[in-house]
Amino acid sequence: SKAFEGLVSALTEKTDWARLETAYRNRIKKLEGGKPEELAVLWDALGELLKHRLNRVSDAVEAFEKAQKLEPESRRRAEQLADIYA
Repeated sequence: SKAFEGLVSALTEKTDWARLETAYRNRIKKLEGGKPEELAVLWDALGELLKHRLNRVSDAVEAFEKAQKLEPESRRRAEQLADIYA
């Protein structure tokens, strides 16, 4: 939604990573059971945030794995996970 995109944009601009994590988790909860590709995008974004901004690699792996379950054919994500595991 436009409102969620605006929130992500504002929190990113402020570098408020903790609130951005909460926003992603709340959005995922709200859309649970919805379109797998939409949820996968959110899990991926959360994984990127956790890995690169919050330095929480194990939590990032969990997020990427959830995205991968939703989109098992994603080669890019599978390779990304393989790099983290290595």
